[in-house]
Amino acid sequence: MTKKTALAALLAALILLAGTALADVTAHSVGEMEKIACEPRQRLAFRTGPGTKYTDIFSLDPKRIWSLSIYQMEAGGTVDWGMIEFKCYRGLYRAYTGMHYLEVEGDVEYGNQDPVRCYIGDTPVECFAGPGEEYVKYDFMVPEWTDLQVYHEENGYVMADFVMPDAKPQPFDAAQQMITRAWIHIYDLEGYASGEAQAE
Repeated sequence: MTKKTALAALLAALILLAGTALADVTAHSVGEMEKIACEPRQRLAFRTGPGTKYTDIFSLDPKRIWSLSIYQMEAGGTVDWGMIEFKCYRGLYRAYTGMHYLEVEGDVEYGNQDPVRCYIGDTPVECFAGPGEEYVKYDFMVPEWTDLQVYHEENGYVMADFVMPDAKPQPFDAAQQMITRAWIHIYDLEGYASGEAQAE
């Protein structure tokens, strides 16, 4: 192989590598989840994600919750956590609580555990407690350039994990900061390609 041929091959490989690195990612889990009815066994404590390393939201007496259902569950620490949709005096939420606190009317599947990475653009953005503006809007903005781990896409939004700049240490690992999970509109993302749009 001549030096000129070798240089051309190297240049082609670098271009291919750069194209791969710059390609937008798509969530491995896309679309509407199956909703299963459930009932609370006792007062429920809710977090943004599945485990005590995620930020807490609040706890509610069952009498203050209605339209309760579950979409999926995830392992978090020593117990399984369910993604619950419910209405309360604050509005409509999707949040997580321990599965042992719920009476579920069916089999619940585990959610996707293989995230893809992208990030927020150059402007702080709003985030929600579910995939749409009908869900509660959180009272904070996700800062510009925040790294995201996306687990699911639905209705033009992604369900993503991120760490806020002022996050507190995790209770069982002080070297790590608390994680927030929220839903962010796809048009606020950089490095992400909608799976729903590709399916159309």
